[in-house]
Amino acid sequence: MPAKRPTHRALAVLALCAGLLLSTLAWAPGATAAGEEFPRFTGSEFKNFYYARLGSMPGVARLTTRPSIYGHGGADARIQSLAERRGYRLQGTPTVGLASYGGLLLAADAGQAWNRLRAGASANGTPLQGNSGHRSVNRQREIFQSRLASAGQARIGRSYTSSEIASGQADAAIDSVLALHSIPGYSRHHTGKTIDMSQAGGSNGSFAGSAAYRWISQDNFVNAKRFGFIPNYPPGAGAQGPNPEPWEFSYVGTDAIRCASQFVSLEDPNARRHCSDGGTTTPGIVRAGGGKLTWHVRDDNSSGPADGTFTYGLASDTPIAGDWNGDGITTPGIVRSNGSQLVWHLRNSNRSGGADVTFTYGLASDTPITGDWNGDGTTTPGIARPYGTQQRWYLRDANTSG
Repeated sequence: MPAKRPTHRALAVLALCAGLLLSTLAWAPGATAAGEEFPRFTGSEFKNFYYARLGSMPGVARLTTRPSIYGHGGADARIQSLAERRGYRLQGTPTVGLASYGGLLLAADAGQAWNRLRAGASANGTPLQGNSGHRSVNRQREIFQSRLASAGQARIGRSYTSSEIASGQADAAIDSVLALHSIPGYSRHHTGKTIDMSQAGGSNGSFAGSAAYRWISQDNFVNAKRFGFIPNYPPGAGAQGPNPEPWEFSYVGTDAIRCASQFVSLEDPNARRHCSDGGTTTPGIVRAGGGKLTWHVRDDNSSGPADGTFTYGLASDTPIAGDWNGDGITTPGIVRSNGSQLVWHLRNSNRSGGADVTFTYGLASDTPITGDWNGDGTTTPGIARPYGTQQRWYLRDANTSG
């Protein structure tokens, strides 16, 4: 669903069991006083802030499933395990169109900020050039396969077989490739908001010693922050997958960076919630038809067509919504009776598809409810059960049976 303004849209439940009326919530960065300095980050805080922001990055859907590498279960699992041991983590892919900005394929917000950053660098006499922008999951797969084939040729005179990879015989070669190249699904370039840059006329490898790098990195990377960028591999960030790449930066948004000054702790992955101004609640509906539930969400408090529409659940299900995984995005769910129990089916994205989490909680005769019962930022289940002339509430703090 296209964003109309730089806020983050999500779904939230207004009704409990029988109602079908929903509303949408907007997450917006807190206000910043004119002239406020940008917060200072340690290396690990830059890393933690990036991943906190990834969950609410406009136009990006966070990956929850590992993409295949060779289509061989054992080989893929071995490579993914080695990658994650080095610090690689699943990233996100664009949900919006990309365009060319300064020769790089980027999302519009990142591309426009890149143009402003280049203008600022040029005004300083240290012009920048972009060497790489968006890279698809398929392209990353091609790159990794090619590099591992070359490593195999150098070590054993041929490419490794899938069985050899699965058995661990190719571990050393795989690790040598991972030092420089991501596996599919784990590159920040997938987002359309990450850029490899260098001083104009230079290369990635020469960037750290250039005047342009000294300008962009001075005073805790303040000149990157001014345009909404943060370094992906700053000093002190620890292992993140490849060898440190000082030339790689990601666009996260200037307001989001400023908002980080209000975080209780940058080490807290849910800390960005402390910077919410409460957002704007707008209407949505869930409509039963054709045996399915169709979700229609508006981004304005006005009459008009839905800004986002998708199907999820059966017409006989009870629709619910919440932030099931604590990533700052509220997404749909349904509760379905199996005859004796309530079965909860939760999605972590606002589009059609299968459940990401399924569990049983409550009896079929109970009324399902949802909320963040302990204030940790994650929506979890509850049920209301008749107790004489009253209702007794049973609340869980995890999206699991229990």
